[in-house]
Amino acid sequence: MKFIKQFLAARLETAVFIAGAVVMIFELIGSRIMAPYLGASLITWTSLIGVILASLAAGYYWGGQMADRRADKRILALVMGIAGFLMLITLSLQGFLLNVLVATNWSLKLQSILASIILLAPASLALGMVSPYAAKLKLATLSQAGGTVGRLYALSTLGSLVGTFGAGWWLVPTLGTSKILLVLTALLWLAAVWLFFDRLPRKNQWKFLIFCLFSLSVAYGALAWWPSSIVDKDTAYSRIWVYDVIDKKNNEPARIMRIDSGFSSAMFLNSNDLVF
Repeated sequence: MKFIKQFLAARLETAVFIAGAVVMIFELIGSRIMAPYLGASLITWTSLIGVILASLAAGYYWGGQMADRRADKRILALVMGIAGFLMLITLSLQGFLLNVLVATNWSLKLQSILASIILLAPASLALGMVSPYAAKLKLATLSQAGGTVGRLYALSTLGSLVGTFGAGWWLVPTLGTSKILLVLTALLWLAAVWLFFDRLPRKNQWKFLIFCLFSLSVAYGALAWWPSSIVDKDTAYSRIWVYDVIDKKNNEPARIMRIDSGFSSAMFLNSNDLVF
């Protein structure tokens, strides 16, 4: 019972841990989003990491500025909710934007920078605001400022470690990029609601906990069996992508298999002729 009470009181710590985990998962699946279109080269990774670091730095700065003007738990909850919404924007825009960029004659450096800025920077900036804002809310006295800030940033880094290993070893190969973005959105929205948990009447707090656990289990089950019209599978090493197109040379329907950005194999659907 004591542990449960401590857990219920650690809302800011939970929010910081979740934000740290989500930002690293988001960075890793960002590479999988871009790989089928722009490849997984050093140029793509450099652009992705650089843009996310710049976005986090801006988030740290603006989060601290906002907290100094008005430290309110409701604003922090709103920031986390917006971060989840921006994940959905990434999910909605990714295919259209990357197809447009690939169709241009711009350099890979410019394409990967623009893709990273548009798809990954907004949500990363919002996530960067969480830790400094939570630190301001958590500070009680200046004499404890160092320990409080250090503890929160340690929790954020611990969350990043959990997110990194969890995404690389389990989430990406199991769920794939699109489903993970939906899971991250749900997680951030739940964290936003969790910040208001102490305002619920005590008799409703357990009901809320049970509802959250039930929602997560249902969402996981639904996402794990969500059908797709094409094969889009993330393995431990690469993203395998199978889809149907109309071959421009012969004007015939064909099925293509790509591994990351490379064309692996293809077949015509109406004949035995070779595509490649």
